[in-house]
Amino acid sequence: MKSPIAKILSKFSKAFRDMMSGVTVTILNNLDDDSSARAATERAWASYEVASRVGDAVRQSVKESYEVGVGRTIKLFPSHLDKAWDDSGMTLSEKLHGSDKEMRDAIVETIREQLKENRHAMQAARKLYDGYNSGQAVTRQRGIPKYLQKIVAFARHSDLTEEDRNALLRQVRRAKRQVERLGQGGAPNQALKTAYSELLDAVVSGSEKALSRSVHTAVEERSRYVAERIARTEAARAWADGFAEKYMDDDSVVAFKWKLASRHPKFDICDLYADANLYGLGKGVYPKNATPRLPVHPHCLCHLAPVYRSELKGKKAVDQLEEGGRVWLENQSLYHRQQILGIQGAKAFENKDPWTEWARNYSQQMLKKAE
Repeated sequence: MKSPIAKILSKFSKAFRDMMSGVTVTILNNLDDDSSARAATERAWASYEVASRVGDAVRQSVKESYEVGVGRTIKLFPSHLDKAWDDSGMTLSEKLHGSDKEMRDAIVETIREQLKENRHAMQAARKLYDGYNSGQAVTRQRGIPKYLQKIVAFARHSDLTEEDRNALLRQVRRAKRQVERLGQGGAPNQALKTAYSELLDAVVSGSEKALSRSVHTAVEERSRYVAERIARTEAARAWADGFAEKYMDDDSVVAFKWKLASRHPKFDICDLYADANLYGLGKGVYPKNATPRLPVHPHCLCHLAPVYRSELKGKKAVDQLEEGGRVWLENQSLYHRQQILGIQGAKAFENKDPWTEWARNYSQQMLKKAE
């Protein structure tokens, strides 16, 4: 089922892409070498006011998600949503500060890694070309494979398009053919020099393109992942707080039903929560005071639906957490049990250990109204 806050998060993602649209170009324009990676990133960050703009966008998403959960519009940002609520013990402001640093660090790390690969490839290509002119051994067969292999590795590992990668590898093959002819009794000739020259040009061009794409990837993908992680997690928490505010004191609602998000990324404990009968009320149905806290993990977009007294048809809640979870887990494949319990946990489960001691992201924290 589609998350009730899906549109809010989609709007956040678009806003993030828009606010970061010029950051890549600004970083590249201020980048001299890997020692300036940090300074170039910080300059772009300040120029586009990324920290404050992302923080404002996250807070807006959190506020709107709370409104969806509680079912009404509010004027001010609820103060309790700024407070620490999960095991990290960090406030929303502290999380925003941490994620901002994580985004910048990811960009700097990506730039430095790419520049290192570029430098190694350039050194190899330059030695081949200079070696031809100097008559050093590098132009002879013995040194060739090592230098060409460095360029091949660069092509395969760098953030190049398939077209650019193939173009560079074609230049490597051409240089290799010229070297093989030299090894068959030929002498260094203009064809070999031309092959080295074109290979050097290809590496220069490839290095520039790889750096541009790697910065773009760091800004548009790695940074977006971090930003979306905090936006999704905090918005999901805000929705759950609003939902609890709306229904926890409603006597006509006696239970909540767990709903998996339509884009649930992988099999995990949320699948157990949605499908196991842990309280005798049916699959994924929980007494209000025994509903697991949302979100369960980062990016979790599971949500709840109210269950009215008439829907239960006289069923009474019975705590069968351990046995209900065990029955459900025993009906899953070993692979799925391992995804929830881990490899060691799955073995311990077979030896009758409680599943709650091993389940990843399991917590005894329950949904409740904010104080």
